[in-house]
Amino acid sequence: MAGFIDRITYISPSNFEYIKELENQKVLGIDSSLQRKDIFFLAMALGLESPKDLPKQHDFIRNSYFKEEGEALLRAVNIGTAESENEIDEKTNLNNGIKYCEKCAEGGFAKLRELVAESTYSGDFSEDVLEKKLLVQLKFKFKQYFKDNL
Repeated sequence: MAGFIDRITYISPSNFEYIKELENQKVLGIDSSLQRKDIFFLAMALGLESPKDLPKQHDFIRNSYFKEEGEALLRAVNIGTAESENEIDEKTNLNNGIKYCEKCAEGGFAKLRELVAESTYSGDFSEDVLEKKLLVQLKFKFKQYFKDNL
C-alpha cells in the first residue's frame, strides 16, 4: 500500500470498555471474533456528522489491518470534508484522514450508546429494535452521502 503509514488508530478508553460490554452481551453479533476494523467502521459511519475529539487515546487497531479498501475509505471520508480544491492535497493525506476518522468514530460510539439506550424498555434490551434503528440510520447516511451524489 503506497503511502500507508503503519501506526495505531485510537479510540477513547471509555469506548474500548464499551466494546468489551457489547462483546460480553454479544450485541449485534459483536464478539471477540469480529474484526476491530469493522467495529471502527461502524462507529465511524454513525459519527460522520458528529466528529468529536478523543478525550484520551487507547490503542485500538494497527492501521495495516485496514488494507487497501480501508485506506481508500479513510481517505474518502476526509476528502469529503474539503471545502475547496485547495484543500484536496491536505485531505488526501492518510494520517490526516485517520485522525479525522478517529473523531468520527468517537462521535459514532456516542450515537451507538444512544441507540442502545433507546432500544431498552423497562430494563429489557431489544436487539431487533436496535437493528432496525441502525438500519434506518445507515440507509439515511448512504442516501445522504452517496446515492444523491451518484
